This record gives sequence, structure tokens and C-alpha cells, in this order.
Amino acid sequence: MKVNIQYAVDLNEIPAEVIKILSDFDSHLTNLYCTRYRNIKAWINDGSLPDALEEIDRLRLNLADFDQRLEDAAALLTGFLNEKSKPQHTEEVSDLTEKEEKQNVD
Repeated sequence: MKVNIQYAVDLNEIPAEVIKILSDFDSHLTNLYCTRYRNIKAWINDGSLPDALEEIDRLRLNLADFDQRLEDAAALLTGFLNEKSKPQHTEEVSDLTEKEEKQNVD
């Protein structure tokens, strides 16, 4: 069963969090593919096509897990870029607006 995990980090820590999410991709994905590919190839060569089909299915499920992590990483970076592209002076503008409103009331 898959569950969503949420936690807060500083905005500037998001790129590092994405690296953590993706950190085991290199070795794990390579090992997974090589192992599954060897198995699939051996079973096809031996005529064990049902076993090859099961292994292909397992590989597809593993790739779906990786795809979900990639989607999560992309969403984090998209949110980070959107937040960083906002004007930095928003607080200054809202402070000025509040001061102007107070002056208009007085």
C-alpha cells in the first residue's frame, strides 16, 4: 500500500530534498534493470515464456514506482521555481498598501 508523506522544509532546501529523493536512482535502477533483463532474456531463451512475462510485469511495476518518484521530484521543483519567480518585494508592497489604507482612514 502506498501512502503520502508530507513534511515542511525551508524553501531553499527543496533542491537538496529532490536530490535525496532521486539519490538511489543510479545504482538501484541500473541493478534492477540488469537483473530483470538477464532473467527475462534467460527465460525467453529457455522457452519459459510465462516466467519471462511475470518478470516483465515485475519490471513494469518497479518502473512505475520510479516514475512516481520522478513525478514527485518534478512537482517539488516546479513549486520551487514558481515560488522563486515571484517578485521579492511583495511584503514591501503589502506594507505600503496597509500604510496607505491607514492614511486614507485618518
